[in-house]
Amino acid sequence: SMDKVPFFSIIISTRDRPALFEIALNSVMQQTFADTEFIVVVDGSSNANLLRYDELENRHKKVTFYHLEHRPNGHGQSYTMNYGASKSSGQYLCFLD
Repeated sequence: SMDKVPFFSIIISTRDRPALFEIALNSVMQQTFADTEFIVVVDGSSNANLLRYDELENRHKKVTFYHLEHRPNGHGQSYTMNYGASKSSGQYLCFLD
């Protein structure tokens, strides 16, 4: 059923590094364990990078993207990971850093 809780929630935070993020995301998407949800938290980012993140979001329909509002120094790693955790529903959380 659709309300089945995934076993793993894989949470990735990213900010202004779309090229490195894309490598990490592709790596995670190649794993074969199916019972997962993918959560990405984009911690602000410059406008140019936001366009790249939007392209990746459109390409990866199985991934849920959350966009935090822009701040000059971002919200920080712990805030961003905790935000992703609060949006996750898996039995276990995996953080890709």
